Amino acid sequence: MLNIGLVQLDVKEGDIEWNKIKIENYVKNKTSKGLDLLCFPELCISGYDFEVARNSLDELDFFSKISKKYNQAILAGVSKKENGDYFDTLCIWDEEGIVLGEYKKIHLWGEERKFFTAGKDVVMVNFKGWKVGLLICADYGFAELSRELTLKGAEVIFNSSAWDVNAGELFRLCAKIRAVENQNYSVALNRGSSINKYCGSTGVYGPDGVVVKEIRHKGEDYLEVTLRKGEIESYRKVLPWLEMRRPDVYTKFKN
Repeated sequence: MLNIGLVQLDVKEGDIEWNKIKIENYVKNKTSKGLDLLCFPELCISGYDFEVARNSLDELDFFSKISKKYNQAILAGVSKKENGDYFDTLCIWDEEGIVLGEYKKIHLWGEERKFFTAGKDVVMVNFKGWKVGLLICADYGFAELSRELTLKGAEVIFNSSAWDVNAGELFRLCAKIRAVENQNYSVALNRGSSINKYCGSTGVYGPDGVVVKEIRHKGEDYLEVTLRKGEIESYRKVLPWLEMRRPDVYTKFKN
């Protein structure tokens, strides 16, 4: 089993200190609940204020310190500067504050292209006996990424997001179809919003595409879910889509 906590955080754009205080309070208050992984959404420290993000260079270090301080593994979306470029990044830290893996967002949306550089690699992390795939926001719209992670063995795929207030139904639909077509868990973690900017709608969907647990509103909230490998194995026997694949045929249509 894998016990996860999902924070649908209402991020204050550009207010780094405010966001850090809120994040650390969640870590402090939820750690005692025996969670394997506590999760935060996309760009949860600097938000979409790119001028602030340009000088927010310690976001990975911040999570490393609080992971170790509270002995809590964390997944979170951060802004990262690397070799002069900025990346919209999703990382997992273990209880010692060590980065187990980081994924740089491949499909940049709108104004993001003016600031961030697109990533080029799919990323899967071995975490507490689970194979965990990482995606960010618009990546949900590209089935190829989730399928590639699944073929590499991913049993659960986290998508850390900031979807628009009007996109709640599409967000849930993408999460469901990515889950059922790959027959693994899809974790859709979105930003909350008190000013009607993001859709919330954080949820976890099982290998049958059915909701395990979800938040049906856009405000800040929190939920906990236990994932079970047996559910994946059982449903893949019921509907063996992955075994029925015909890549020899699909490749004929490649450009």
